Amino acid sequence: ALIENILTAIIFIPFLINEFVFPLNIIAWGLVFLSSILWVFIAVIGFYAYKYTQVSLKSPLSESRILWILLFAVIFLGEKLILEKVFGIILIFLSLVILTYKKQKRFGDINDRGVQLTLLTALLTAGVAIIDKSALQYFTPGTFGFLVYFIPGLILLGFGKRHFKG
Repeated sequence: ALIENILTAIIFIPFLINEFVFPLNIIAWGLVFLSSILWVFIAVIGFYAYKYTQVSLKSPLSESRILWILLFAVIFLGEKLILEKVFGIILIFLSLVILTYKKQKRFGDINDRGVQLTLLTALLTAGVAIIDKSALQYFTPGTFGFLVYFIPGLILLGFGKRHFKG
């Protein structure tokens, strides 16, 4: 995650140079730092989820974030809930059930640590999507893209390898 964040931040540098905006609004910076911290948690929790869950189960469960994003978008962003969105979400939900169905265990076993971590990651990712959408009203996409990869990269760099052994 550290290398991915730093390399992606570097890719955003040309955009940052062309469209740099430095908002003075403290809410803007609060959203950037909240988003950055949550992305770090998502990365760390996601790695633990991979450790405790089969990829064939984790990947479909991760898509449950779409359900959360729709719910959060309606509640926090005031987006309209239209029939097409509801139908799409129902299809995604049914796909999750079909892909993860095991006898007596829909979505795997909810008591399984990996399943819990995967669902937590999906929930946090949905929350960050809403935070990022809100933050973009203060930043250009290039500035915001740079910051939300660079800041988590610095945070991950500060942790060091010894904190991620498990």
